[in-house]
Amino acid sequence: MTSSATSIRRGFFGGKESALLWRKTTGDLVGVDLHPDDRVPSDLTTVPPTIHPVGSFTRDVWDETQGQWTACPDYSGVPTYDKATGALAPPLALGEVLPDSVTLQPPPRDMEGPFRWNDGDARWERVAPLSEPVSGTPA
Repeated sequence: MTSSATSIRRGFFGGKESALLWRKTTGDLVGVDLHPDDRVPSDLTTVPPTIHPVGSFTRDVWDETQGQWTACPDYSGVPTYDKATGALAPPLALGEVLPDSVTLQPPPRDMEGPFRWNDGDARWERVAPLSEPVSGTPA
């Protein structure tokens, strides 16, 4: 559905009646003083993006060729942790899926590491440093 095929919604924005449009770059709602014969500016659309549930790590991105919003993964700005070490992983960009090598769950802060992620139990486990004796073995 293209923005030209959708009627312009009107509502109150900033205390005055306006045409309700959405920025293609961000999905933000904007109010524009637009008359019925005016064309919709090319950086805006009459099509609202989908509101995704909190925690879905999904965001709509405008697809200009299809004239519609497309859902894509969004872990940008979300800390991720390396499962092998518990270290903070490099940030992910909009559109990148969560790699199997990272988790959103931070390692425990109430005990010292190092840690590694146990996929089977879906939890962090402490890894004994090499200098610690193994249980049952004299130091």
